[in-house]
Amino acid sequence: MNWLNIYIPNIRAPEFLGCDPVARATWFCVLAYCADQENGGTLAGAKVWKDRQWQQLCGVTLAEVNDASPLLAWRGDDLVVWSYPTSAEAVLTAKREGGRKGGLTSAKARLTRQPQAMVDDNAKDSCKDSLEDSRNEKKRKEKEEKRNRKDNQSIAPVGAPRARNELLDALATVGGGKPEEVTQWGPAIAARAEIVVVSPDVTPDEVRRRAVNYRTHFDGAALTPTALSKHWAVCAAAKPRATTGGDQVARERAAAGGQFAWENGGF
Repeated sequence: MNWLNIYIPNIRAPEFLGCDPVARATWFCVLAYCADQENGGTLAGAKVWKDRQWQQLCGVTLAEVNDASPLLAWRGDDLVVWSYPTSAEAVLTAKREGGRKGGLTSAKARLTRQPQAMVDDNAKDSCKDSLEDSRNEKKRKEKEEKRNRKDNQSIAPVGAPRARNELLDALATVGGGKPEEVTQWGPAIAARAEIVVVSPDVTPDEVRRRAVNYRTHFDGAALTPTALSKHWAVCAAAKPRATTGGDQVARERAAAGGQFAWENGGF
């Protein structure tokens, strides 16, 4: 047995409580050995065991075994362990035997199967393989059709020019160029969708005006439809011109000249 269940009332029994701790520990060690051997709690012929044999098998000495009565009692040449769980061992043995018989019965049934049953299994396997092949073929055709549709959509129809849209043309050419030269309309279409949310009545002229204002705010930055839509509100007006040091000096000189003319009767 790999497990040893100890009945709690047994360790409250007079036999157990009347022994010293060494005797109790000796009983437990011998009890565990018997459970591992599944010998029903009796060590047959243990009377002739030497002290070293007790130490190697049970982890106790011969003197400790002799002093552990009544937890360990001699009956002739056999040692009987007090309160050994014989019922638990019997249940385990019965289950093991039942499992063995069930396994033998199952094995016998598998070996004596009729040839027709084997044929039926082969037919089921064949049907399953055929169904799997059919599903794979269907998936392959669906993938091929999807790929063909994608290829057909990527080819532009010959002789079918795109209808002109002035707002899209203005957005697509904010960075320069002509509408006829534009090949990628995706950014312009996306920018128009964002702009019309905040400016539903936007016109191509408004796009061009704000494009001019964009350069005053972001001098040197690339002007694209995406960039313009991102800064649409900022570009509603041009950036005010910053005052330089030269302008300040000119104003001071002009003011000084006017004061000089006033003092000398020039005005």
